[in-house]
Amino acid sequence: MSLSHRLLQRQVRKHLGGEAAPELAPFLQAVNDAYTGMDEDKALVERTLDLSSQELVQASQAIHQKQAELTAAMEQVMDSLRYASRLQKAQLPQAERFEKRFSDFSVVWLPRDTIGGDLWWISPGDKEGRFSIALVDCTGHGVPGAMLSLLASTSLEQIYSHAKEPSPDAALEKLDQAMRHGLNQDKHGAEGNDGCDAAIFQIDPRAGKAYFSGCRIDLFCVDVGEGVTRIGSNRFSLGYSDAMPHFPVMHEVDMDPLRMFVMSTDGLVDQVGMRAEGGLRSFGSTRLMRCLSQHAEQGCVATTNALMDSMKEWQGTQERRDDLSILAFKLQACDVLNALTMAPAA
Repeated sequence: MSLSHRLLQRQVRKHLGGEAAPELAPFLQAVNDAYTGMDEDKALVERTLDLSSQELVQASQAIHQKQAELTAAMEQVMDSLRYASRLQKAQLPQAERFEKRFSDFSVVWLPRDTIGGDLWWISPGDKEGRFSIALVDCTGHGVPGAMLSLLASTSLEQIYSHAKEPSPDAALEKLDQAMRHGLNQDKHGAEGNDGCDAAIFQIDPRAGKAYFSGCRIDLFCVDVGEGVTRIGSNRFSLGYSDAMPHFPVMHEVDMDPLRMFVMSTDGLVDQVGMRAEGGLRSFGSTRLMRCLSQHAEQGCVATTNALMDSMKEWQGTQERRDDLSILAFKLQACDVLNALTMAPAA
C-alpha cells in the first residue's frame, strides 16, 4: 500500500508504528485520497483568489483612472462656468449707472447655479435725462438661461441706443420682437419656444414723472406707515413663438423721495417651503408684501436682507428652484422736486 500524503504518513508512523494491518488498507487509501483532493482544492482556491485579487487590483486601478479623468473633466467644466460667471457679472450694470441716480439702492442677484437666466439692467440715459431700470427673467437657469440673458442684455442695449429713450411699454414690445427674432421663433415651424418675463421702470426727471410697464413682473410701491401698493403687470411673457396678445400696459407712478420701489423675479415668490401645519407651499406675494411693509423704514439694503432671511427661513431644507433677483430703490429728491415744481396748479 502506497500512502502518498505526508500528513497521513506521519499519522500512521505516530499511531500505528509505521505499519498498518491489511484490512485497514482500503480505509487508509480513502483517507489518503481525501487529503490529496483537499490539497488540490485548496491550491485551486488559492489560485482563484490570487487571480481575483489581481482582477480587483486592475479594476480598482481602472476605476481610479476613470475617477481622475472625470475629476479633470469636471474641473474643466467648472473652470468654464466660473469664467462664464465672471463674464455674466461683467454684463451687469456698473456702479456709474446707478450710484448717482438713486438716493438708496439695493440689488440681490443669485443664480440658482453658477450662472443663470436673471438679468438686471440700467440704461445709459438720453440727453433729456431720462433713464430706465429693467429686470428680466429668462426661461430656464444654468447655461441655457445665461445664453438667453445675454440675448436679452444685447437686445436692451440696442433698444436704448437711440437719441431718445423709448417708453417702458414700447421697450417691452421691442424686446419681445428682438427675443423672438434672435431665437428664430418669428418664423413658421420654429422648433424653440423660449422667452422671458420683464419689467421696466423709467424716470423722467425733467418732466417729473415715472412710468412702469411689466410682463409677469410686478412693481411694489412701499410707503412707510402706509403699506404696500402693488402695480400689476401684463400676464403674458415676451419672446415666445406666440405673439403678444396685446400691447403692454404702461402705468404712471407717483414720485416720492421716501417711497421705495421693489421688483422681483419669481424665484422669490415661487420658492416652496414647508408650512407649519404640513405640506409644501410657495413663499407667495402676500408674504413678500408683509415683509416689505415691516422693514421699509430701514432702507433698501436692510429690506432686501430681510426678504432673503425670510425666504431662507421659509425654504428650510427645500432646494432652491430658480434664479432669484430683487431690485429695491428710491428716487433722488431732486427728481421728485422737479415733479412738484412742474405739476399743474390745482
